[in-house]
Amino acid sequence: MSEVPGASTRSRGTRSRSVRFVGWSLSVIIAVGLAALGVAWLRKPTDPRAYAGSSNHSLEKMFERFSLKPPPCETDGLRYFYDPDMGGTMYLRFEASESCVREFLAGPTGRKVEEFDRPEYRRNLINELTMWTRAREFGWPTDPAKDYLVYWGSTAPRTNFEIAVDPSGPRPIVYLYGFRV
Repeated sequence: MSEVPGASTRSRGTRSRSVRFVGWSLSVIIAVGLAALGVAWLRKPTDPRAYAGSSNHSLEKMFERFSLKPPPCETDGLRYFYDPDMGGTMYLRFEASESCVREFLAGPTGRKVEEFDRPEYRRNLINELTMWTRAREFGWPTDPAKDYLVYWGSTAPRTNFEIAVDPSGPRPIVYLYGFRV
């Protein structure tokens, strides 16, 4: 028997178009997936202390932008978030000795180190601070049963801070929110 040349050519051409379409579709899907992974990798902060979503600016750049000096001693659990858009926003959390915390707080509040003993700075209004709207995303605790030391301050024109200190543990924990307007 002889084969019909047109029939086999047509089915082979149909199959090759289908195969080409599937191959092309898979290539597009793989390329889009790789591009999405690349964007996610580029957006990931390079500093392991930075919270997810933080810009890739360094901690030092953040301190410089807010005219703030870093803690003057060894800290534990230091984490930060920095967004330079719209003037800038920063969040900083760390644990340190009481003397280190006092020295650090003298910068953004403009107070003398010995002024942090005054009881009128003691408040339990932690949930009313602006910072806690975003800070909850970082897992910062808010315990209405605790008394926090709450401070406000500025290091430069249009640079403001809200600071809460949890003095209840063996080492005080500092939660700082800074914003530029």
